[in-house]
Amino acid sequence: PTMEAQSAALRVMRFVVNPALFITLALGTAVASITGRALMADASWLHVKLLLVLALCAVHGMLVKRINDLRRGANVAPAQSANYLVFALLLPAVVIGLAVFKPSF
Repeated sequence: PTMEAQSAALRVMRFVVNPALFITLALGTAVASITGRALMADASWLHVKLLLVLALCAVHGMLVKRINDLRRGANVAPAQSANYLVFALLLPAVVIGLAVFKPSF
């Protein structure tokens, strides 16, 4: 990627993606603490959602590492497989689906 594309990716990560991640985690924690233990005990869908949110945070960390490697000029190979991209794009959709539909497991 060109230097301009790397700089744009870094700005988006710094000013959009990182704040959105931290705000979402803070608000989610606040809502969970307000609603109390009853919600946590009765909703197995919520436990699955929390695990998926942790996985989404891991994907975020991998993307941050990749952008930092590009910034340092390291030789970064393309994404290892199409499975990685499918996982990175499908995971947020599953988390949103669990939040909206609240299935009973």
